[in-house]
Amino acid sequence: MNSLVAVCDILGFADYVCHSDVEPQYAANTCLGFVRQIAKLVLSEENTVNDVPSFAEISNHSGVGIACFSDTFLVYTKQDTNDNCRLLCNVLSGFIFFGLTQSHTKMRCGVAYGDVEIHEINSVFVGKPIVEAHLLEKSQLWSGGAYAKSAEERISFFAGVNNDRPFADWKVIRYEMPLKTDGKVESNLAVNWTLSTHKPDIVRWNKHNLEPTEEDWKTSEHICRKWDNTKKFHAQVCRIHH
Repeated sequence: MNSLVAVCDILGFADYVCHSDVEPQYAANTCLGFVRQIAKLVLSEENTVNDVPSFAEISNHSGVGIACFSDTFLVYTKQDTNDNCRLLCNVLSGFIFFGLTQSHTKMRCGVAYGDVEIHEINSVFVGKPIVEAHLLEKSQLWSGGAYAKSAEERISFFAGVNNDRPFADWKVIRYEMPLKTDGKVESNLAVNWTLSTHKPDIVRWNKHNLEPTEEDWKTSEHICRKWDNTKKFHAQVCRIHH
């Protein structure tokens, strides 16, 4: 079947688990539990979510499915409809937006479209779009999301991406996403996570500092560049605070 699929990754999760004193159970309950709450919040269109749902509960949604392996999530449309594609775009926006509000849940995603073989019960997820989305996710240098050309071609007309401003309920926007190398991607369609009400300092370095210190730039330049690119996206795209 054809499906819009996204591969999402929690940035820095491996270092968080391996190079700190955190217990695996704590990491699973906090970081992954928070991600499940975000998914339920967006999929159910509720104002608040107090409990931490199971992945089984989330996966029961009729339009969008979510599978998880450690810090990597696969989000996919269960039927190839415009409403399901729009909902998937909103889920990704929610992941990135709410992820920025926590210390260890900043996320990045790649999105592609095409023929996939998915059997949820047997945990079978196979197809070129999944590989394409994975490679696109890994190529970006920020906390954000990008759409491959295949995904753009699927949603562009319905999301109004050829207009000056795409339709707000699709939460996508034209933007030259930053890459880890000097390479280029065929599409410049990005996840627009700036549309929800938020504080102007949402892109903080950490809970104590707005920006990285000179020492941070010396010791963690790669991470600082991710932060800087995320902040630039917010500054250029957000209509709430700019």
